[in-house]
Amino acid sequence: MRFRYALDEDALVSVREQLIWFEKNSSEEIADFWVKSLETCIDEINAHPERNGFAPENWKRFADGEVRQKRFRPWKGKPGWRVLYMIEEIGAVVKILQIRNERQPWLGE
Repeated sequence: MRFRYALDEDALVSVREQLIWFEKNSSEEIADFWVKSLETCIDEINAHPERNGFAPENWKRFADGEVRQKRFRPWKGKPGWRVLYMIEEIGAVVKILQIRNERQPWLGE
């Protein structure tokens, strides 16, 4: 079964902040590549959301569902990002909660 996805407001803010950072510190090409990598990651999540393991935040912050994560690294050898999400079986929706750099502390820390 193919899921559809919904981006939580926190996830949208994360993406906007990352794109602003790229604009100030890098280039539009790098930002575009990052967005394409994120889209590929989200497509992989939507195809098989249950394949990815639980996020560390699962036990600390979210009691109302299981928080999973998928990592993506657009550049080899550099820190990547974690896409945090929950699977909502009713309606076949993957709710994207956050997109966080691996260097950021876990949510709730």
